[in-house]
Amino acid sequence: MTDRPSPYFVSGQRQIAALAGGAEAPLLREFFRERTRECDSPNQHFEFITVGLFDDLASSLSPGTAFDLIPAAVGIAIDSHGDSLFVLAIAQLEALARGSGTTEAPAALDTAWDSLQSAVDAHSATGELGPDDLESQWRALADWYRRR
Repeated sequence: MTDRPSPYFVSGQRQIAALAGGAEAPLLREFFRERTRECDSPNQHFEFITVGLFDDLASSLSPGTAFDLIPAAVGIAIDSHGDSLFVLAIAQLEALARGSGTTEAPAALDTAWDSLQSAVDAHSATGELGPDDLESQWRALADWYRRR
């Protein structure tokens, strides 16, 4: 967990600081909207480093707070299905899963897993949303929860 703001992203720093104090679904949605306005790829490439779009969020939260935000991230992913933001919603979900430090999935994720898998398959089949990025993010999430 780190208290310093990300040197790579301007947007969302206020929400990260507030979320570090406790899990609030509306604040996570606000963070997601701001961050995805700034960047449109799950990984950002800088001169000597590649940074995940939501890595600073995951590293700024306690594992318990990250775990508590996973149901809100699931909701964002479900709401983003059929949208170009879907891959970013899956990336945020994966970052929070890693940040939780546990392979125990919250009930909301268990309930939505098959639906999200179908949405990933549908998006990947179209090729419109960068299927490699989407499949990579989904594979990382599935590997985290040992569901492959």
